[in-house]
Amino acid sequence: MSKSVARKYARAVMQVADNNVEEVLTSLNAYKLLFDVKILKEKILSPIISNSDKELMLLGKETSNQAISNLVKMLIENDGLSLLPDIAEEARIANAIVKKKFDGIIYSNETFSNETISEITASINKQVDAEITFKYVASDVAGFKIEVPDLGLELSFAQDTMKKQLINHILKAI
Repeated sequence: MSKSVARKYARAVMQVADNNVEEVLTSLNAYKLLFDVKILKEKILSPIISNSDKELMLLGKETSNQAISNLVKMLIENDGLSLLPDIAEEARIANAIVKKKFDGIIYSNETFSNETISEITASINKQVDAEITFKYVASDVAGFKIEVPDLGLELSFAQDTMKKQLINHILKAI
């Protein structure tokens, strides 16, 4: 439920921030990082601290971006500050979709050359009509797994699974 509400807020703030998208994303990411620090998160969400103090703590005396300022004020008034990290993540994903630029991960127990990663990247970019930047992560998976979380894309090839399927196919043929 909170993800869908956060998605609506993120879309609205991105529409309002039309020319200042990078600034809005930077601000939202900064708020997301505040929630990673336990004591700051507790203070921000504390019912003991007044709304005006929360506003001063989060926005300071001068606010540079009106869209962020209005969002934070509205969340304070409606006790929705806990949505800020989700709003930041949804805004990042929405921006990636608009720009068609995504991050992906290649998991494998074998190391891939840069040329191989480039070939994989070019092939997948062509298939999804987007620009995906992959990073390689060593794992204990026999085979490989390609993941692009923002697109919900996951491709995998496991050698053990392939062997089992091949054996079953041969046994059925006999």
